[in-house]
Amino acid sequence: MLYSVTLIPREEVLSEWTTMRIGGVTEHFYEPLSPEDVCLLLAHFRSEGVKPFVLGGGSKVVIKDGVFTRPVISMRSLCNVKFDGETVFAAAGVMLPNLIKMCVERGLGGIEVLCGIPATVGGAVVMNAGTKCGSFGDFVSAVEFANGDKLFTKRRDELVFSYRRGPVQGGEVVVGVWLNLKTSSPQTLMERMHKILKERVTTQPMNKPSAGCVFKNPSPHHSAGYLIERVGLKGYRVGGAQFSSKHANFIINTGNATFKDVLELIETARKRVKKVFGVELQTEMRLIS
Repeated sequence: MLYSVTLIPREEVLSEWTTMRIGGVTEHFYEPLSPEDVCLLLAHFRSEGVKPFVLGGGSKVVIKDGVFTRPVISMRSLCNVKFDGETVFAAAGVMLPNLIKMCVERGLGGIEVLCGIPATVGGAVVMNAGTKCGSFGDFVSAVEFANGDKLFTKRRDELVFSYRRGPVQGGEVVVGVWLNLKTSSPQTLMERMHKILKERVTTQPMNKPSAGCVFKNPSPHHSAGYLIERVGLKGYRVGGAQFSSKHANFIINTGNATFKDVLELIETARKRVKKVFGVELQTEMRLIS
């Protein structure tokens, strides 16, 4: 039984917690205020045989409509940041754009190449968030985890990052991350960040609700967006969901998109790309039902 007042569940509309603006209603929304709270929640749900859904910034998920029965643990209240020279600690709920801004203002460089990604730090670890300029795992020196038993830390030599996949296993939940950055000129870092953001705004639908890239790129030579465009799906729409006319590997919510609309677009793209190119597209974002 949970006794901490911070662990009392409440009702939430999940579409308000995701960048895609899709998701039903849960009566079991938890917002832990500390890593210890996360441990308590995980232990509680394990004892009940229930698997909770851990929610970060909501930028890589599309959640089903209607009643969502799984308990939801939001990590956004874990948001402390500590600086020690070129070493930075960020709790899992810190928004990556905010962390990048703080680092740039202090002349700490590296992660500015990830500007524009609307993830939490924890989500950036789980997905090894990245762009063509680099990935979050490039800067990680250690990750702090919680499970139903304890809090523990894994150092860099214990962590394996790969393309859009982080070092999270089983029932582990990221509660904090240690980063190694490099001292640089704040002005130089700001200029680099603005250049990257300008390119992203030009090439991606940054002003529309989306969950980021839908599919992983199947190879360095052929991007998922290129393949989707070649099979005639750029701008293609089902209900309120549409493959962006600016970047075909983004599905945008035009105002009333449903989980079913997104799923139909994904299956249509998979089938057409498979038929024309013989390539199996793998989703980068998560479909939560």
